Amino acid sequence: MHNSTSDLDDLRSGLERLARLYDTAAAIQWEKSPARPTSRDDDAGRKGEGRVADPTSDVVLDDRRLQVRAEIRRADGFLRWARGAVATICSGLDIAILAWEGWDEPEVDHVRATDLPSRADNGAAEA
Repeated sequence: MHNSTSDLDDLRSGLERLARLYDTAAAIQWEKSPARPTSRDDDAGRKGEGRVADPTSDVVLDDRRLQVRAEIRRADGFLRWARGAVATICSGLDIAILAWEGWDEPEVDHVRATDLPSRADNGAAEA
């Protein structure tokens, strides 16, 4: 038999890690990476001969910053999906427990797993 308690423990620790990583990423998503530019970054941020310094453009076009921003957007979509999935699961468990306790509500309709939001609803298309 599968140990769902272990799954919940893993999920709790994963959510704690997610919260830490998300907070860090959210705080830096609009900032230029402090890492030295690589040769493929075309020496961004360095003023070359005949080149006018453009710090705003350097931040906006920073590949590392853009990668963080893309992951934040992707995470936002999956978090919206997960929030809906958790709400659906909780609702189904609440209803099942109430029925088990003897509630006799004709309007109570058990929420099925098919009522979970689709993975397509994760907001990834917004990225």
